[in-house]
Formats: sequence, structure tokens, C-alpha cells
Amino acid sequence: MEDIVIKLKEHSSKILEALGFSGEPLVKKKEGVFIINIQTDEAPLLIGKRGENLQALEHLIRLLIGPDIDGYIKISVDVAGYREKNAEKVRRKAKDKAYVVVNTGIEE
Repeated sequence: MEDIVIKLKEHSSKILEALGFSGEPLVKKKEGVFIINIQTDEAPLLIGKRGENLQALEHLIRLLIGPDIDGYIKISVDVAGYREKNAEKVRRKAKDKAYVVVNTGIEE
């Protein structure tokens, strides 16, 4: 696992540098997924409209790490907590909707 973390960090740094971004990729493994969280002052550009650039970055990292590993690993790339914040919004919205349905019986 240590080797994969090192490779993910190296590949992420190379891509950022090639694209002209500064930033520090932090890699951790959580629930079977390698999460690469990139801390940068240029987050909006790196994330892109509706996360499109972020998805492309994740795809590039998957392509680069493929030859370095045996088998398949799950990878998630996040920039400045963007994906985690969106996931929290979805969870909060779902709880609010469930509360309304439980208390009123009316589905919105």
C-alpha cells in the first residue's frame, strides 16, 4: 500500500506541474478507496465547471497509475474538499426531505 500511495502522489504532482498548477496532493486510504486531496489556491480552475476538470484529472491519474500496480484500485480525486462538501450537501438535503415526508406524509 505504501508504494501505491507514493506513486499516486508522484503522478498527481507531475500532472499538476505539467498543467501549470501549484498544489500539494495528500493521499490516504479510506474504506478501500485511495483518496487524493489536492490543496491549492487555484481550486476553482482545477475543479472546473460542475467538477469536469476534476473528473478529467482523476481519469489521467488512473491511466498513469495503471502500469504501476497489479489489479484494480479505487481512486477518488478531490480538490480543496470540493467533493466532500458536495456529498455533505446531498446528505443534508436527503435528511431534510425525509424529515418532511415523515412528519407530513407528503412527498415533495
